[in-house]
Amino acid sequence: MNKFPIRGVIEGFYGCPWNHNDRLNMIEFLGNLNMNTYVYAPKDDPYHRHEWRTPYPNEQATNFTSLLKAGAKHNVSLIWALSPGLSMIYSSAKDYSLLQNKYKAMKNIGFNNFGLFFDDIPLQLVHQEDRDTFNSLAEAQAKIANDIYISLKEDASDIRLFFCPTEYMGTGNSEYLRILGEKLHPEIEVLWTGPQVCSQNLDPNNAKTVTTSLKRQITFWDNYPVNDASMQPELHIGSYINRDRSLLEYSKGILLNPMELIESSKIALFAASKFLNNPDTYEPESAWREAIENLVSPELAPAFTRFAKANSISCLEPEAPRYLLEAVKRFEDSLAVMDWVGALTNASIFFKQLESDLPFLYNLTPSLLEEIKPWLDEYKAWISIALNALTILIEFRDLNQEGAGLKVKEARLAVREGLINAVEFKTNCCGDVIRNFAQKVYRSTSYFLKGTPWS
Repeated sequence: MNKFPIRGVIEGFYGCPWNHNDRLNMIEFLGNLNMNTYVYAPKDDPYHRHEWRTPYPNEQATNFTSLLKAGAKHNVSLIWALSPGLSMIYSSAKDYSLLQNKYKAMKNIGFNNFGLFFDDIPLQLVHQEDRDTFNSLAEAQAKIANDIYISLKEDASDIRLFFCPTEYMGTGNSEYLRILGEKLHPEIEVLWTGPQVCSQNLDPNNAKTVTTSLKRQITFWDNYPVNDASMQPELHIGSYINRDRSLLEYSKGILLNPMELIESSKIALFAASKFLNNPDTYEPESAWREAIENLVSPELAPAFTRFAKANSISCLEPEAPRYLLEAVKRFEDSLAVMDWVGALTNASIFFKQLESDLPFLYNLTPSLLEEIKPWLDEYKAWISIALNALTILIEFRDLNQEGAGLKVKEARLAVREGLINAVEFKTNCCGDVIRNFAQKVYRSTSYFLKGTPWS
């Protein structure tokens, strides 16, 4: 069976880092899935990035020891990473000494897998003394990485160093990457996110190009299911798609960058583990459904699956949720052939099913419910808006019936208020599908009701 040698996660998101118990939980979870790697690199741990020169407090050092023990128990290798690039002067002997001391301190704790990350910093040398010393950013970074690697290997042969370049995405054939390929020690591993920061596809052709530039296989830093920065309104609980088995030829493995929402992240991680352990037989839909059944429960899986389909928007699926688009299209196709009864009946059944799911979804395990509740509350609001829009059409069809006019008026008011409230939603559930549907219903009935007592 072919499998990726490196299979795991990189805690590399912006936002509140996981706590110690979260990390212990994740290491056990990875081990149970035959995933073998966990990278410690939370952007907002001050000692990882902004205050990289400062040693870790004793309590945090003790926690690292505990994580290493958990990793050994569950066959998960721990990689400790540092991101000094925001302020490091590459030519400074003092800065290098502080960097070396930080790595040696972590080595003394028990780490033998390390990361040196230069992501999300300027693409050129900033300090005049560096410009006077080095011909390029790549040359400076390669010098630091090589020196650290050789220093760590002085009394230990089993050291690994993972390097994240400043140019960690793109076409893969830049001068920066070619210089790294020439100057970086051949045993140093290099991370790569693909054509984009958050890549819709991990393209084998892109992987081939960057491996040629770097003169080595890469390890993918896959920015999914992470939802930091501008993606915060999205809940990434969709399937793991657009990753080709042929990546095995160019990549040693894939490290997924999860969300701050650790329980929600497990859905994508579970599905991805199926791909990483056996890409030849991987089927995204079945892996995703298995993940939901295992992590939510078989009883709640149908309701959660429908909720998840309404939250499909991510870098992997950037378009509006197909699940909802198809429901609206079925409705419109029926109307196009003047099948009002079929259109309204089937649409009502669809949205009432979603409404009947809500009590089950609000009964999820407390840890998962707490994470998804903002999206679940919005989901509930959109379902109400959709049902009120359908009420407008149902009653409007029989406008001459007693009481229909009042019901139309009430439903239109509810839709109007719902759409006004939706402007303040802080999450992105359902995309704009129900919004567009409800607005269309509201505007079309407004035209026909103009001048009536119910307008």
